[in-house]
Amino acid sequence: MSAHDVVVVGAGLAGLQAQAGSVSSANAKTWIGEWTLTMQGGRGPMERALTIKDAAGKVAATMGGGRGAPIEIADVSMKGTDLVLKFKQMGRGGE
Repeated sequence: MSAHDVVVVGAGLAGLQAQAGSVSSANAKTWIGEWTLTMQGGRGPMERALTIKDAAGKVAATMGGGRGAPIEIADVSMKGTDLVLKFKQMGRGGE
């Protein structure tokens, strides 16, 4: 990883709520913006849009849902200089 990485951790769906994380937008200025992630799926690599924005002074993130609805990422934290986004999503095989 470089000095500034976005770490995205995902698993199966478990009632996500759209809300800003606990990371101050001022501490995550490097990350605010539009990103394209390449993720390994069941049918190979798939590109997903990731939006990281300021929501009343806190970091909020939304990932394009591929074939489903967008995913609001509520669990946003920092580990050193890395921005960590954790979410859950249901796949074809369940979680």
